[in-house]
Amino acid sequence: MSKGRRVGVTPGYIFAHVEDRQDLSIYLECINKAGRMNFAGIGLEILRETHEAIFSDANLLKISELLERYDLRVEQFIAEYAAADLFSLDPKRRARGRDRIGFVAELCLKLGRVEVVHIPSYKPEEWLETGAERYPGLPGAASLPPERTYGEFWDAGLESFRDCLADLKDTPLSLAIEPRPDTLLTTADGALRFADQLETGTNGLKVVLDTSHLQAQREMIDVAIEKASSRLVGIHLSDHSAANYREPLGRGMVNWDAVFASLRKIEYRGPLDIELYGGNIEDVDAEYWAGKAFVESRL
Repeated sequence: MSKGRRVGVTPGYIFAHVEDRQDLSIYLECINKAGRMNFAGIGLEILRETHEAIFSDANLLKISELLERYDLRVEQFIAEYAAADLFSLDPKRRARGRDRIGFVAELCLKLGRVEVVHIPSYKPEEWLETGAERYPGLPGAASLPPERTYGEFWDAGLESFRDCLADLKDTPLSLAIEPRPDTLLTTADGALRFADQLETGTNGLKVVLDTSHLQAQREMIDVAIEKASSRLVGIHLSDHSAANYREPLGRGMVNWDAVFASLRKIEYRGPLDIELYGGNIEDVDAEYWAGKAFVESRL
């Protein structure tokens, strides 16, 4: 890993300020702050359908001008609102998810500084709710309906992602999956097996890893990074503890020496994006600034 302007922020930086109450002014304010703190990039996200309006052509122009002012990359554009549909057994919902990925891809091409359309793993709508969310900001715990098999949902997801990869084939964009607890793809191994079954050449499915998700699943993060090296296009960085899902870097259980040793070993050159939000993050800007220093000191 080279030193320099490498550290960015995920859309979690925006959510940490306002949760999911988003509008254009909030986006512009957070882009301004990230630029003034000399971050390398900022992620964008559509969390729910009502957020599409934020990215009208007129608003995209304002966002693009501000990104250019600070020379900020958009590390990934996260299509959270499409994720559940893509794993559904209902063909109409899968078609809607594909359309939503198409909408996000069009936004990425208009912005011109986005390389990855990012889909977090999700639980299909048909899964049965089994209680409150175990992890803040993630889908709640669920179980398979007794009349369905895991393989049916797996195959439905494969069909959706093949379609989306085909749609992006003639664009400069990559499609990436992020494994998350309590979803169809919970581990790095699961995400990689899914990607292997989709292999379509150089424009195959990529992978984004999140250190808190991996720690919550009790994975060896350095090993997961090495396993994913050929597909890895992004890392979300936060610490994790029994008390708080996302802790400021260096205050939880993540073995950061091993994480950065693994990144050096695979010669990772991609984005390193801090993701902190939740009730335990009191001074958002201060914690992101401290996280940036934490990461840069280890590059």
